[in-house]
Amino acid sequence: MVEHAQEARSRAFTVVVGVLVLAVVVVAACVAWVGWGSAAWARSHQADALAGYRSDCTGREFETAEDGAVIGSLAIASLGVEAPIRKGTDGVSLRGGVGWYPASAEPGQVGNFAVAGYRVGYGKPFAGLLDLDEGAEITVQVCRDTYTYVVDVAPRDLTVDSSDSWVLDSVPGRPEQLPGEVIMTLTANQDLLPTGDRSVGFARLRIATER
Repeated sequence: MVEHAQEARSRAFTVVVGVLVLAVVVVAACVAWVGWGSAAWARSHQADALAGYRSDCTGREFETAEDGAVIGSLAIASLGVEAPIRKGTDGVSLRGGVGWYPASAEPGQVGNFAVAGYRVGYGKPFAGLLDLDEGAEITVQVCRDTYTYVVDVAPRDLTVDSSDSWVLDSVPGRPEQLPGEVIMTLTANQDLLPTGDRSVGFARLRIATER
């Protein structure tokens, strides 16, 4: 009887250990995919999407484009970043590059052109966002048009809650005011693990080259 009970406890212990080991393996695999596998896949996917967009683009398609479609490109030379801009900020768009908030202004237009991007996984276009300094240039291309923005509020200097939508206003923090400037907002998770904190940077248009 005693031996039977001991054997039962031993089997139960073995099962528990096996489950724990399996859980660790699954978690490790998920972390590896998000941290490395998804990034490698996304970089290739995004490069192909950019090449296709540049060869096929005939004009602005912000309003008519489907959610998730490539509508431009974003480059930050100081961070070594180049990524497609996609319509929308859902998971599909962000896994494919940088997402544009459709309720915000288009690049080069008066108002607030707002985008979001991942800092971890899926190409992580904003991985170095907290290293972006004031004065850094951000280049946005829409077909043959090029817009150069200059950072005037570094993302590491401004943290907001995910529910703070004022950063997306045409005039950030002043929803009742009509816009008179051409600005840009960049948003991303502040922390490498999911939290409610968002890092936000602001930039202003310096040069517009439209063809």
